[in-house]
Amino acid sequence: MNKTSIISLIICVKVGMFIGTLIPRSNAQVGEAEVTDWTCSMHPQVSLPEKGLCPICEMDLIARASMQSSGSGDTLELSEHAHALAQVETVEVLEIEAIRSLDIAAKVTRDETKVKVVTILGSGRVERLFANYVGMPVKKGDHLAEIFSPEFSSAAAELITGHQVSNEDSSIVQAATRRLKLLGVSDAEIKEIARSGKVPNQYTIYSPMDGIISGSLGHEGEWFKAGQKLFEIINLDTVWLMMDIYESQLDSVYFGQKVEVRVDSFPNRTWQGVVSFIEPHVNERSRSVKVRVQLENSDEVLRPMMLARAKLAVRYNAESQVIRPIIEGKWISPMHPEIIRDE
Repeated sequence: MNKTSIISLIICVKVGMFIGTLIPRSNAQVGEAEVTDWTCSMHPQVSLPEKGLCPICEMDLIARASMQSSGSGDTLELSEHAHALAQVETVEVLEIEAIRSLDIAAKVTRDETKVKVVTILGSGRVERLFANYVGMPVKKGDHLAEIFSPEFSSAAAELITGHQVSNEDSSIVQAATRRLKLLGVSDAEIKEIARSGKVPNQYTIYSPMDGIISGSLGHEGEWFKAGQKLFEIINLDTVWLMMDIYESQLDSVYFGQKVEVRVDSFPNRTWQGVVSFIEPHVNERSRSVKVRVQLENSDEVLRPMMLARAKLAVRYNAESQVIRPIIEGKWISPMHPEIIRDE
């Protein structure tokens, strides 16, 4: 026998000794266990009523014992040595709450409650534009445009005449003041007209809030009819995140649910919000429902039409039912449903 054969024999003996530590014992070794059938240590699917050779590999069959345990399935007995080699660990099975996440594609949109439109309240011509491009930031009270309006001049002349022939409480003065206010003229301008006694040809339109010009700009020299839109202003201190939730996912989405948001433009930053609105109807074509989340955006990093990923945390109890927050008895603003208070 050459050296290679001797080494192979030694390896086979050691492997056989190790397998012997893992296989179940015979009737005498198992003890009180009752032998029910014979199986192969290499092919446990083999089950024969008598001892013999494995029909697959022709190894000697070993006894398979039924331990009469209350559990179901086959039982494998290991010696102390085999148990140490296998490093088997057991833990107690517990029923606890589980949390999983829904990863949903989403889109950033403007907060529709933070949009205001500036219209021409009386027919007139744009004499001068102070806000003359889309995206221009404005503050509340900033000059937006100067408007020439015959209606304004007529009302201003009536106001001056009323002050000259009567006092401030006269019907003439009150009627002229009301006409000027309906044209959007500020109280300060009305007082200045009455003080100066001069009939101006134009009045100024001011910004009603902080924000940016988002569209509907006119041009200097353009004539507008009463009611036409001159400016649209949006405030981006808060934005909406809109998600499409499919019917099959609706059970996992609820009002007040926490949402974590990421955008590709800022991969290392996250935004936190809660579900503030779930559409009451299903889109017939997409079989989905629009779900809205309001996000703080004081630095205006998030911009409308940005694509985002929203992660919704869903909690389940031991019965695999979704755990929803209790909002019964709390106070919610119908115009701003993201606001929830205890009182």
